[in-house]
Amino acid sequence: MSWLSAAAGALGMVLLAREAVAQVRWDVGASEGVVGRVLAERPPGQGEARPGMALELVGHAAVYPLLRVGAYGHFDVSAVAAPGAFVARQMAAGGLDLRVLSLWPRGQFRAYLRVALGEACSFLPSHAAGAPATEGYFTEVPVGAGLAYRIHPPLWLTAESGARIGFAFGGAAYGAGVSVGRDVVAGYATIGLAWGR
Repeated sequence: MSWLSAAAGALGMVLLAREAVAQVRWDVGASEGVVGRVLAERPPGQGEARPGMALELVGHAAVYPLLRVGAYGHFDVSAVAAPGAFVARQMAAGGLDLRVLSLWPRGQFRAYLRVALGEACSFLPSHAAGAPATEGYFTEVPVGAGLAYRIHPPLWLTAESGARIGFAFGGAAYGAGVSVGRDVVAGYATIGLAWGR
């Protein structure tokens, strides 16, 4: 009889686990847009970076009904002036992403606030003036606000804008005599698609 109780208990656990998985709220998304970086401590004669394209991937799971925790990966291109040309810096970042959903609006629309913490890497390729390729790194805090519209469950159209704040710079790309400036802040706007509940 004990094996029957054990089997019934195991079946009950499986059913409860299936129910728990069905109740988990999650999302994954991809977006693209534009980012404009503000360079501080630029060398004399160095202009601002030009706006460039940005791509981002995100994924979250709900820890409370209106709170989602996950991760993000980001890539953008930021052109800076070099003698005789503009050089496209490549920026990559990733880290922890936190989103707080609003109580209103609900239904087809969903608004949210975002704050994240990640590590970013900058790569400046060699250019016509003969300067070598350089790399650097810094910590970033992306903050923003977004709006999602449910196209058809579980597909959402998303739009987001905000800023990426940079600090704790290191590496040759931010060193004396090489730096084109420090990426202290960047404004961004993106549009994308998300899949989730």
